[in-house]
Amino acid sequence: MTSMDAHVGSRMRFVLCVVLVAATFLVFSNVLRHGFINLDDDVYILNNRQVQSGLNLASVRWALKAVYAGTWQPLVWISYMVDNQFFGLKPFGYHFTNVLLHIAATLLLFFAFVKMTYSLWRSFFVAAVFGLHPLRIESVAWIAERKDVLSAFFWVLTMLAHAWYVESPSTRRYFAVLAALALGLVAKPMLVTLPFALLLLDYWPLRRFGAAPAKALGNNGVGATRPVNASIKPVIIEKIPMFVLILASAGVAYYSQKVGGAVSSLERIPFGVRIADAFAFYTAYIWKMLWPVKLAVIYPHPGASVPHWQVLSSAVVLITITCLILWRRDIRYLPVGWLWFLGTLVPVIGIVQIGPHGIADRFTYIPMIGVLVIAAWGVPELLARDGKRQRQTRPHVLPIAASIVVLSFAICTWYQVHYWKDNLTLFSRALACTTNNLGIMNNMGLALAEEGRLDEAIQFYKKGLSLTPSDPVLCNNIGLALSDRGKFDEAITYYEKALKVKPSYPEAMSNLGLALYRKGMLNEAEARIKQALRIKPDYATAHQNLALIYAATGRIEEAIRELREAVNLDPNFGEAHYNLAMLLIRIGRVDEAVKHLQAVVRINPDDAVAHYRLGIVYFGRKDFENAIREYEEAVRIQPDMLRARNNLAVALYFAGRYAEAWEQVREIRNRGSDVHPQFLAALSSKMPEGAR
Repeated sequence: MTSMDAHVGSRMRFVLCVVLVAATFLVFSNVLRHGFINLDDDVYILNNRQVQSGLNLASVRWALKAVYAGTWQPLVWISYMVDNQFFGLKPFGYHFTNVLLHIAATLLLFFAFVKMTYSLWRSFFVAAVFGLHPLRIESVAWIAERKDVLSAFFWVLTMLAHAWYVESPSTRRYFAVLAALALGLVAKPMLVTLPFALLLLDYWPLRRFGAAPAKALGNNGVGATRPVNASIKPVIIEKIPMFVLILASAGVAYYSQKVGGAVSSLERIPFGVRIADAFAFYTAYIWKMLWPVKLAVIYPHPGASVPHWQVLSSAVVLITITCLILWRRDIRYLPVGWLWFLGTLVPVIGIVQIGPHGIADRFTYIPMIGVLVIAAWGVPELLARDGKRQRQTRPHVLPIAASIVVLSFAICTWYQVHYWKDNLTLFSRALACTTNNLGIMNNMGLALAEEGRLDEAIQFYKKGLSLTPSDPVLCNNIGLALSDRGKFDEAITYYEKALKVKPSYPEAMSNLGLALYRKGMLNEAEARIKQALRIKPDYATAHQNLALIYAATGRIEEAIRELREAVNLDPNFGEAHYNLAMLLIRIGRVDEAVKHLQAVVRINPDDAVAHYRLGIVYFGRKDFENAIREYEEAVRIQPDMLRARNNLAVALYFAGRYAEAWEQVREIRNRGSDVHPQFLAALSSKMPEGAR
């Protein structure tokens, strides 16, 4: 290759990298305006005090040790902590990190295939479809799926490091491969198949074992002869340390999911059903790769409901493809791509069933690479057999077709990203694309309840109950909605129904206690909430509920103690901070109360009542400027909050800002109210006649 060829090749690689970055960012840019969703985002971030403490020695120590929410994923927790350090609880930062990691994985995939195959345009096609395909949406747009984009980054980095090692083997380069693999495993254990995938790459395109050497041709016709080792044994031996790593990771992952209750028993889904479903799942993934529409955040597990004809036809399709590929196994990329697809899906194909879902879009992140390899190398070779004359008359057919494919997927992705903008949109879409989706019905109810649409929430909960009449979570959530509507007797009935099915259900037990408290049955309420705390001592909401009972019965110090425990357990528990502040003010500990009111407005800046209460405290201290600031925030958030507007006028008066105080008086009058006559007289005396 001449220096000019090298220069042109480098420049083209740079241009293609820019295209990949720009296109991927553009397609996913709308997620930067999305918020958190109440499907694991709350568990992983919003209710995780360690993540919210930011990056520090204690939080990192927790990340390395904790099995939290059924997972051991230290690198993921640390990445969230870094986000929190820079962005707090603003979802923009978390989404930005996901997009950035996905772009990085896409670029690394491009680099890896260029390095291994010397084929620039085919590598670009693989990376472009990988980066822009609609099946990537779930992994990128869902903050809780940080483990996907992070582990994919390290998966592809391991591929690139392995190619670098094969180019010139050394201990340093080998340890770089091991380090990338280890980091990926502590992000997500799905990398347990990566050593097997590296063996496939050793077969093709690296050609480290097998038949005679071959030349890997680039698109400019310049080739590079690969070193060949006819025996597979040395290649396997070098993978032994990797297998040790994945065995350890697989054991930790299974234990974590088992502790978290996510592993389904064989009684629930028999082994024979799992095998049958696996055939259907494989073909479902192929279809979604080809036709990525009607995507849902959760596809409920079908259990034994998959029709026999579908299982049989799926098995026939898979076996036929496998036989055809084995027949043409001399074309190395065919078995490599197909086995890559089949093998990397094994951990999530349902043989070991984890979670309530059957399939999931995010599970295709790495497996799709195998299908793309077959497409990128197979289609051009198939067309090449059409003859030299037709290639000369239609030289641009393949590039145009590839461009249409990439552009179509990109447009489809850009359009479908908007379904992730908020809870209601996401869950409505999932319900439209699936049937009998119990988990989404529950989440839809929660989303509606958050917006105060309680009757609609109850309808969705009851739809779920029609599928599983004794589901304790749905019964508890119906009870919550009924309690919020003041229907305590009906709520109690549902809480008791939940506890009948699941006696050690602390949330339902505490909620039952709260409903009894609101009915005035204080002794029974206290007993129930204490029972909930015996089941779950670190349950912050139960500590607050117990504090309400203590306060109602005059046990103020005990109430303060429980509220302190609640905010220690959950530093972002705004309601507990507020109630604690009110009790502290009640017993004259105002300085301490201010800290908790400040915590409330930090957690929820749009809490008008908290701003108003903080203004009262500042006013009592004669700190008029801070009082004015808090009152102004209160009326900005809630313009009809006349008590805050009245206090704002008074604070402005004492600060000597008479004209502004008069403006507030005028606004109060415009809203159909008035101020105290004595204050009006005092303010009028400070105002020129024409300014009133």
